[in-house]
Amino acid sequence: MLQAEIRQSKRGLGAYRREGKIPAVVYGHGIQSVSVLIDKQEFLKHLRAEGKGSLLDLKIASDEPVKVILQDLQKHTLTQEYLHLDFYRIRMDEKMRVKVLLIFTGEAPAVKTGGVLVKAKDHVEIECLPKDLISSIAVDLSSLSELRASIKVRDLSVGSGISIIGNPDDIIVTIAEIKEDIEDAALAAQKEKEQLEKLKAEPEEKKDAEEGKEKDKAKDKAKEKK
Repeated sequence: MLQAEIRQSKRGLGAYRREGKIPAVVYGHGIQSVSVLIDKQEFLKHLRAEGKGSLLDLKIASDEPVKVILQDLQKHTLTQEYLHLDFYRIRMDEKMRVKVLLIFTGEAPAVKTGGVLVKAKDHVEIECLPKDLISSIAVDLSSLSELRASIKVRDLSVGSGISIIGNPDDIIVTIAEIKEDIEDAALAAQKEKEQLEKLKAEPEEKKDAEEGKEKDKAKDKAKEKK
């Protein structure tokens, strides 16, 4: 359980951060948002243990704990320090949408035969009741035994109470072939070279044709004089 204290608006956010606290807001459907402060070390401990997408109990001041989920977090672009947290207060009887990580497990046999593993997604969005919430989805790579084989959204295994949002035909991970990519690049380069040579040759051909016409005209004039 995380403990939060009410944030006083009189002080700047930087002052709180220097004291080891992270400014945050708690909001939700049908409730008034509350500005709070979270102890940085306690938050990091929870994040390492439970992950971003898990439910947690948040106790604000002396109130009863409420169920929340970390909806968003902001980091400093250079220092990677946590600047602000958004907690969404949930209702246990109301479905919610969250993004969950994809955890890739096992090895793809096709990689050993010259294939290259290409990951197209590292997370998906799910919809479920809070009681069915999961923090990640396992993706077993051992089924990728051939080149061009792929795992799509429809192939992901989740509980019966969970729906994955998005196109079921979207590719999660696939096996590509380096040789094909090299050959395609070489073919494209060859075509480009041929096109350039053709463009260079066109002025010469045009010049030769014009010179031929001039010679024909000169011959015709010579015949007329005779």
